[in-house]
Amino acid sequence: MCIIILNSKNGNRIKKETLRICNENNSEGIGIFYSDSKKITVKKTFDISEALEWYGEIKNKKINIGFHFRIGTSGVPDLRNVHPFFVNSNLVFAHNGIFDIDIPFGSKISDTQIFNNTILKKLPSDFLDKKHIVTLISGYCQSSKLLFLDSAGNAKIINEKLGIWENGNWFSNRSYLTEKQFFGKDYFNGYRCYFCNKKIYTETEIDALVCKDCLDMPF
Repeated sequence: MCIIILNSKNGNRIKKETLRICNENNSEGIGIFYSDSKKITVKKTFDISEALEWYGEIKNKKINIGFHFRIGTSGVPDLRNVHPFFVNSNLVFAHNGIFDIDIPFGSKISDTQIFNNTILKKLPSDFLDKKHIVTLISGYCQSSKLLFLDSAGNAKIINEKLGIWENGNWFSNRSYLTEKQFFGKDYFNGYRCYFCNKKIYTETEIDALVCKDCLDMPF
């Protein structure tokens, strides 16, 4: 499933237990990214203790901090496929979802990196400031969610409405919750739509935690 977190500079700091749950539910690599308003710093690891140590060093700063916890759907399970990825020297992004994109047989890199190499890197450097380009990316991504962070520390979310805001922070899905918190008494009834509580079944619906009717898109 993967999960992205935007730990907003105006939000509460993320609890260690929440980050541990994210790692338990999405256990194939952790990325942390932030900017000092001049340069983007990206750190990647498979060790939650190391990630928590890094977070402890920066959590009291008034900055936007991004997290990505990965579950791979393509590419090899190593650090090269852990998010975020650089679009250019002044912009990184993390992705939650699956791109409908051609992946060469035996590709060692993920669909996200192929999307970055073949689409994002071909766009003008200021594409996030251009409404028509953002609209096209949002439409192409459909149920996917993207978090961008630039070297000035500005964050931009594409398909923000498919995530959840809580305590001033944005989560791309609900895998930051324990099973008990997420499902409550309806756990054994399976996954349910975040908006209308209808049961959901397809991989695309479950990844977005939104039913196809609420997404209003073809599957």
